[in-house]
Amino acid sequence: MDIFLEYIVPRKKGVKEMLKIVAILLAMLVLLTVCSFLLITPLSSIAFLLVAGVIYGAYYLISGQNVEYEYIVTNGELDVDSIVNRRKRKRLITVHSKTFDIVAPVGDARYKNEENANFTRVIDASSRVNNDKAYFAVFSKDGQKIKLVFEPTPKMLEAFKTFVPRNVFMREM
Repeated sequence: MDIFLEYIVPRKKGVKEMLKIVAILLAMLVLLTVCSFLLITPLSSIAFLLVAGVIYGAYYLISGQNVEYEYIVTNGELDVDSIVNRRKRKRLITVHSKTFDIVAPVGDARYKNEENANFTRVIDASSRVNNDKAYFAVFSKDGQKIKLVFEPTPKMLEAFKTFVPRNVFMREM
């Protein structure tokens, strides 16, 4: 029997993203002010194009702060994709659950030493706010020790457990 599960988690905007949005808006205001001075010169026809370009550029950059993560589990293989404003998709990682050293809840006291170890790469594909739903997975791929922070569904955890039952630790309800 084939296993196919998918789940989308929207990333909440943090302070860093909000500061980027404010900086983009301030830059837009400065550029629009400069363009308004061009309206009284012979370059006024170009100024209208510049205003439209500045507004579109600000829209594009601000909407680029909307990020979702999609988890797809197919027969034990986990694909994690980043989706930016529902217009651009990028594969972050593909890993089979057989390679998981550990999958455990974030913040579980029994696994603090594994959670805070040195990693070659850390992938945070969580919403950043639901720490009670977040899990971390540690695995090796291409000679790198990688930590993935994500928010799998209980069905996904059960699917992982079928391949590595001793390495998957679920939250006690």
